[in-house]
Amino acid sequence: MNLIIKGSIFFCIALLCSVNAFAEEVDLGAAESEFQSFDADNNGAITFEEMQVYQQKRFNQLDTDKNNSLSAKELEADKTNMFKKADKNTDQEVSRQEAETQFKEYINQMDKNKDSVATGEEFTEYWPVMIRF
Repeated sequence: MNLIIKGSIFFCIALLCSVNAFAEEVDLGAAESEFQSFDADNNGAITFEEMQVYQQKRFNQLDTDKNNSLSAKELEADKTNMFKKADKNTDQEVSRQEAETQFKEYINQMDKNKDSVATGEEFTEYWPVMIRF
């Protein structure tokens, strides 16, 4: 019994350490920079429309062969990894529709108080989730 308790404690400590190490890896300066890229009117908040404009602009930049889909190779150029989770049908490509759907999910998840905008604070808090998973 004592061994089970010690093992459980060790596991919890290891888990907490790994979460802390993960949190330290996130570049919050990049989050602030990306937030400014989204916030077109510089009012300190991102609307769904601003998110959509950013998403379309970034999609067009990444879609180098202009086939309205992002291949695995094109996705490698996305250093923010914001399109990473968008491939819902797992065909190794991200369509415009998948990208739009993913960005809608992003803003809905980061908008904690459900006022239809994401503040800089909400964006920064959600940034690790958006770029890592």
